[in-house]
Amino acid sequence: RLEVTGMIAASMGLLVDKGDMGGRAIRSAVVFEDGVVQYVGVDAGQPEESSADTIVSMLKTKREEAEAKAKAEAEAKAKADAEAAAAAAAAAEMDEPDTKAVAIGVLTVAAAAAAYYQQIPVPM
Repeated sequence: RLEVTGMIAASMGLLVDKGDMGGRAIRSAVVFEDGVVQYVGVDAGQPEESSADTIVSMLKTKREEAEAKAKAEAEAKAKADAEAAAAAAAAAEMDEPDTKAVAIGVLTVAAAAAAYYQQIPVPM
């Protein structure tokens, strides 16, 4: 949105009185993000502070940092999820009884119960 009244420039101290020409903003660059000022570059004999190259470079660096952070967070989450899945799989393997041992146990208990109720010796 174009600022035609100079209110924003005046509130930031960037408006100067040019006599008959009225108030004029000094050369500057302001970057807003979500309505919050993130950068102010004022040309006070150093035009590189408010140049397009400076602003584009700053925005590019900020975007690259955000992308790198998001990538690192995604990789950390994926690693944590993989470790959790591996731990769950290992716990599941430990919880699964050995089928042969279970069968021997069931047969032993069945033979003992039959022997008790029929009063026959149990071969072991």
